[in-house]
Amino acid sequence: DIGINDAPASAELCKEIKETIFKMSFETPADAVRCIAWSALSPFAGAFKYRPALLLTGSSGTGKTTVANYCIRPLSECEWFNGSESTVPGVRGKIQHDSCAIVFDETEADTIKKRMNRDDLFSLMRVNVSNDAPDTVKGTKEGGYNSFKMQNMFGFIAIDPTVDSIADENRIFRVNMVKPKTGVKWKEVENRLKSLLTKKNCRAIRALTWNKLNVIFE
Repeated sequence: DIGINDAPASAELCKEIKETIFKMSFETPADAVRCIAWSALSPFAGAFKYRPALLLTGSSGTGKTTVANYCIRPLSECEWFNGSESTVPGVRGKIQHDSCAIVFDETEADTIKKRMNRDDLFSLMRVNVSNDAPDTVKGTKEGGYNSFKMQNMFGFIAIDPTVDSIADENRIFRVNMVKPKTGVKWKEVENRLKSLLTKKNCRAIRALTWNKLNVIFE
């Protein structure tokens, strides 16, 4: 129950949330729009024919964690994983057939082990992007099999914006963060987002998104 039967959010509430998020240290307004759009749409991943992945990137101190905690996580109602340690079998086992948002924090590639793990997670993302992707089948000890047809929208958070594969590059859009401008009062923005993106209001936003899906598809 993510709120699709609740009263939809008002235009005034959505506008206030948007204007507050725009005060965060995104590189461009387009980055802010992409972040908000992915966060609002990702709970309904299974309804879409195409599911682009998000890569939230920026150097240390640009506010990636703040954006994740105060914008992406409450809006998307995502499953939240450590990207440097979580494994593909673990993620599959936890998600099963749910079509929710999945976000990996700390998906860096600064060591061989981390790079291999990120490559595995990108591979999992790849088969979730469209309905044309083949089923994934894994054998069991008893001689049977488990079949996975996941339909999730993936998000990755990393300092390093590098994506080695052209195929993955075409499936991912970036949201870039920059160092906050002088005079930006982060604490005030955080507190305002906390008061706006309450559980009740986020449910109302998901109800509004659900009601508008046909328009979004068009």
